[in-house]
Amino acid sequence: MEKSKVFRVFLIIEQAFWIFASLITIVGAFSMLVKGGMLIYTDFSLLKGVLKTEFFYAIICFELTQMARIRLMRESHRMVLYHFVFMATLTFGREIFLIHNLDIWIALGFALMVVSYMIFYAWSHNRPLWKKDAEEGEIRG
Repeated sequence: MEKSKVFRVFLIIEQAFWIFASLITIVGAFSMLVKGGMLIYTDFSLLKGVLKTEFFYAIICFELTQMARIRLMRESHRMVLYHFVFMATLTFGREIFLIHNLDIWIALGFALMVVSYMIFYAWSHNRPLWKKDAEEGEIRG
C-alpha cells in the first residue's frame, strides 16, 4: 500500500473516532443535564450534589465535544490545549470549592493552575488560537 493511502486510512479512522466520541459525549452531557434538572425539580436540597456531579460532568462532556469538533475541523492543536487547560482548571476548582476544605497547598496549586492558564493565554494572544497550523507553515495532525 502506498504511504499516502495508509495516511488517508489512518485519517479516516481518526475522524471516525472523533465523530463517535463526540456523539457519545454530547448525548451524555444532555442526559446528565436532564437528570440533574429532574433531581433539582423533585428536591431542591440536592442542588449542591447535582452541581458537584451531573452539571459538572455535563460541562466536561461539552468541553470534550468541543475538542472533538476542533480535531474534526483540523484546527490548531493549541485550541485543543486551550480546552484541556480550561477543563483542568475547572476540575481543580471543583475539588477546592465543592469537595475539600481549603488548605494552603490546595490554594497554592489552584493559584499555580490559574497562573499557567494566564501564561498560556498571553502566549496564545501573540499566536492567535483560531489560526490554522497550515497558515503558519506547521504540520497539522
